[in-house]
Amino acid sequence: MAQQATAMKALCLGQEAFREAYIINRAFDRSRLASALDRCNGTFAEALRHHELVAAERRRIESRVLFVCPLFGVLAPEDRLPDFRCPEGAKLPELGSLHRHWKPDVTKFLNRVLKGRHVLSFLPTRLGALWEPDGSAASITVVRFGRKGPGGRPRGETAAAPGLCGEAVRFVAEDDVQTPAEFSRFASSLGHVNAPSWSTEEDGVREQWFLR
Repeated sequence: MAQQATAMKALCLGQEAFREAYIINRAFDRSRLASALDRCNGTFAEALRHHELVAAERRRIESRVLFVCPLFGVLAPEDRLPDFRCPEGAKLPELGSLHRHWKPDVTKFLNRVLKGRHVLSFLPTRLGALWEPDGSAASITVVRFGRKGPGGRPRGETAAAPGLCGEAVRFVAEDDVQTPAEFSRFASSLGHVNAPSWSTEEDGVREQWFLR
């Protein structure tokens, strides 16, 4: 019981989510290895449906997409890893905040590999904060999905966000999207379309809203 209590505190999860995570994580060292892309689950994976992509589309994902993982840092789609559950707010014993642990390395790595590239970020705010751009990317666009609230102001999607990100990544692969202008054509299955009047830019980072 003490071990479970320590694990629950470290993962910062509610009881139901923790029970699933605890069972999976206890088998961590015996879990079969699978690609990061195959480890994607939930509505993101359901929307991406990467196994249905043709070879050229899958190659685009493999060569252009990076995942930022709370436990493992930056991952390429074909990097192999065991099954696990680790939320972005986890604080591990003797290590502390994974956010604080990874930020210097994630920033250094991404600034190097994204130099001169057009970057589309679908990361939630907390994971996105792991990267401090140095201005070397050709452009950085942070994509947000929302609904029109009072006065038309955007209210960010929550439960629907992972599925919308999966749709967006599939669109990038299918349409060979390489620039923010090309991505602006994206329209979600729920009716989200580009809302340029609400998009903003600060310190070289553009926040682009897609609203329904």
